[in-house]
Amino acid sequence: MKLFTKLLSTPKFSPGQVITLSRTFRQEDLVRFAEFTGDPNPIHRSAESFVNGALLNATTAGIIGTHFPGYVVTWQEFRFPNRCRCDEEVRFDVRVEELRKIVRLSYECSQGGRTVFAGAAKLFGVAAKG
Repeated sequence: MKLFTKLLSTPKFSPGQVITLSRTFRQEDLVRFAEFTGDPNPIHRSAESFVNGALLNATTAGIIGTHFPGYVVTWQEFRFPNRCRCDEEVRFDVRVEELRKIVRLSYECSQGGRTVFAGAAKLFGVAAKG
């Protein structure tokens, strides 16, 4: 069964363009995410809580999905060089690296001048069969 049938047009971005979002994660966000994922790791539920890396990745995916509707991630690579703390602002920067048949993005999340999450992704535009 084919799930995707029609290639979408290229997004209205240009290489070098950066999409930015700032967000502060609260303890309630961490608890809800932990309940949803079934991740009982106490580092996400203690007084000195750290934001789950999967939550940083999910937030980045939300930025990508918002600005590239109809595109799917076909490849992704990322790392977590520093811990991300709860109750401190996190800045998400998603940079358009290349716009061709495959869209190539890079991203970096920083907190207090330190990179807490960084990576790259390739996207392919498809439309769901309707």
